[in-house]
Amino acid sequence: MESEPTRAAPEEREGWNPALPEHLPRRTVWPATAAFGTVLIFWATVTSYLILAIGLGVLALATVGWINEIRREGHADE
Repeated sequence: MESEPTRAAPEEREGWNPALPEHLPRRTVWPATAAFGTVLIFWATVTSYLILAIGLGVLALATVGWINEIRREGHADE
């Protein structure tokens, strides 16, 4: 019975480089909040304008929060 040859790690193989990005962004709640706002907007098509206004507000809040998160992360890298 032959043993399997050992595999070299990707960074040890000829012509291979480590996967990028080496730094992953931290977790944030803004993508889920944007999705919830979008759901409310679509739900408003069968309910009322009040739900539409709430959905637009949630989506706007999520957009601003997400952009601020990205900007803060960019300043942390410097």
